[in-house]
Amino acid sequence: MRKIRNMFDFLALLFGVRTRNNFEGRRGFWASFTRTLGPVIRLSMIVLVGGFVLMLLVYALTYNMVKERNTALKLNRLSGQIAQYYQTRAMLPAHLNEVVANDPMIRNNTFDSWGNRVVYQPLLPNQGFKLTSAGKDRKINTDDDIERLVTQAPAVN
Repeated sequence: MRKIRNMFDFLALLFGVRTRNNFEGRRGFWASFTRTLGPVIRLSMIVLVGGFVLMLLVYALTYNMVKERNTALKLNRLSGQIAQYYQTRAMLPAHLNEVVANDPMIRNNTFDSWGNRVVYQPLLPNQGFKLTSAGKDRKINTDDDIERLVTQAPAVN
């Protein structure tokens, strides 16, 4: 058995292959593969994990900002629909349901991005209205509320 091992070591040395008993030949395939590509694979994994963490960080930082912007756009669309209602009927609606009754696309604008119902408050008779979203804390009359106030100039006779 020892002779076979010695003969194998001699052949490995002859062909330049490194073995457990022979440190002069070249490394085996796996050893040379991991030696040359190991740092590249390690760097790729670091970049992949770092990119994923960066993506999560950007998502966490912009999540509420995007929802606030979308809610402001919904309030603008809804105020436009209320203004059209006022132009056709010469009076403001008493409730939002009068504006969105037959249009499911507009009905979606009556909820903010957090799922809260938009609060509609008409001002003095036909002087304007206020639309309010409760914001991310889902409570009205707090600092994070999003409001859209539309006033009309009094008619001059």
